[in-house]
Amino acid sequence: MIPSSFCDTCGAALTTAVTTCPVCGQAAQAPPRAYFAQTMPKPNKPPMHRHSVLMQRYRILEKIGEGGFGHVYKALDKKNNMIVAIKQINVAALSMQEMIDATDAYNREITLLPKLQHRRLPRLYGYFTDEDHWYIIMQYIDGETLEETLAKADGGRLPLQQVLDIGIELCDVLGYLHAQQPSVIYRDIKPSNIMVKSKSDIYLIDFGTARRYRVDQSRDTGSLGSPGYAAPEQYGKKAQTIPRTDMYGLGATLQTLLTGKEPLEIATGGIPPDCDIPTELQRLIRHMMSKDVYKRPQNMQIVQQALTYTKKRHLGKARWFVSSFTWLATLWIFFMFLIGNAFLPPVSPYTLSIWSFYFVIAAGIIVIMSIHHFYKEKRITVDKLTIKEIRQIVNEGLSRPLYSVFGLLIIGCTYSLIPLLFRFQIPYMVALVGFFVVTSGVMFAILKGLPRLFKWLKQKRVIRQAQQSTPIPPLKQYMH
Repeated sequence: MIPSSFCDTCGAALTTAVTTCPVCGQAAQAPPRAYFAQTMPKPNKPPMHRHSVLMQRYRILEKIGEGGFGHVYKALDKKNNMIVAIKQINVAALSMQEMIDATDAYNREITLLPKLQHRRLPRLYGYFTDEDHWYIIMQYIDGETLEETLAKADGGRLPLQQVLDIGIELCDVLGYLHAQQPSVIYRDIKPSNIMVKSKSDIYLIDFGTARRYRVDQSRDTGSLGSPGYAAPEQYGKKAQTIPRTDMYGLGATLQTLLTGKEPLEIATGGIPPDCDIPTELQRLIRHMMSKDVYKRPQNMQIVQQALTYTKKRHLGKARWFVSSFTWLATLWIFFMFLIGNAFLPPVSPYTLSIWSFYFVIAAGIIVIMSIHHFYKEKRITVDKLTIKEIRQIVNEGLSRPLYSVFGLLIIGCTYSLIPLLFRFQIPYMVALVGFFVVTSGVMFAILKGLPRLFKWLKQKRVIRQAQQSTPIPPLKQYMH
């Protein structure tokens, strides 16, 4: 997609209808008039109909899409007995400027794709032309675009786990493109250019805007990209696109999947208050969409690592709680058995010293785990952290071990009450099993209930503040 115009002040891509830039607020100039051929284009021929045969080899099954330059068909390759996708460009119906754009896109696709072999890229089987059309024969992908998936999703947005899985896969394929010699820059990452076969089985399609990176080139030859998803350096008079350019489009795409809003909508209306996006993921997207290309993460491997860490941390939270609680509780029970049963009577003057020792161990666990958590967060951050961000990281790091320590405190108190059960002549093992079952149920309720309660209260507060205040100002940290 070629934007209608660009802001002369900040370089943001603009649509035809806007009169002011949604990012910086400057008045938008009218886009220059496009140059058209002096002669009128030929009438557009009707698309190929079902069961027609192309080049005595490809039987057309159905039309599955169309773009600015032509149509896309599903067809049967009779020679190899397989289903393929055929992209048809109707050059006879194009103006002069459209012909130039179509020629560039066609040449990029047929020269780049045959040299690329990746599981997230469609294979190119061949290409040919006739008097009025150009054709590209490609691998058929039985699915839908991510844009179509998003339109059918509940609430107009995708679950966090699916977004993270898609982001990790996109980092993998973009990292592969950037590792080529010279690097291949995709330049048009957006939901409509990503095909989905299942929840995270994706393909990157349409290489019409991709290019090879040239170190000796000072700037790109033209302005290509989609409004909101195009990085500032893609705008005509700015600079040359580099591999980090694709990070901007990827960040904008992840933001759209999480919020259900287009980047330009986010720039003017802000993030919806009911969107529950993890803090570190918001910070990562902000860095990916930095206006300064050199403030973005250095490569896709760093972004992939950050997304993987976010996935393990937030979606593996229940497993984290269970594992941490299990080994800490086991250690505590073993310690109580060892000291309480082997060395001390049920009631002992040394009980206070045991509890003091326990609290020292608990405090050590809290400090060590918090430092480890902070180190992991800092490692995936490319900019200097603010005081507010440091405080958020420390608070999040403290909360997790505190839940387990609080639970172990309850276990210790309950265990100290076991001797009271002997007065009712309850067998020791029955009392111990009952103690373990009851405290396990209480701990499960605490570990699952408290985080959900705090999360619900926080969300209610945000929504209430949004309803009582004026419209949310643009979050320029997400859109530059």
